[in-house]
Amino acid sequence: MTFLLALRAKGYWPRVIVTDLRRDYGGDIARVFPQASHHECLFHALHDLDQLYRHIYGRHYVQTQLEVEQLRQSISHIFQAKTKRTAQKRYEAILTQQFTTIHF
Repeated sequence: MTFLLALRAKGYWPRVIVTDLRRDYGGDIARVFPQASHHECLFHALHDLDQLYRHIYGRHYVQTQLEVEQLRQSISHIFQAKTKRTAQKRYEAILTQQFTTIHF
């Protein structure tokens, strides 16, 4: 919070703030810069998703869980879209797929 207050004291009033995935940033950002939109870094989001897959399915899930790897690639493909419309279409395509062996 100190960093945000220092930015505001120097006259910065950002419209968008991008952070890693720490949930506790949201409240501080909203209090210091209520007009700013808070976004989370896609790099960190995809990295955390990969870590989650490894935690659930093991280190070698890419070789042993082909459907999980297919899902991971499909999700990553969403974030490579150049437009919101393309991302939405890719997301909707994932929702229509049947993943029978994935168990969370």
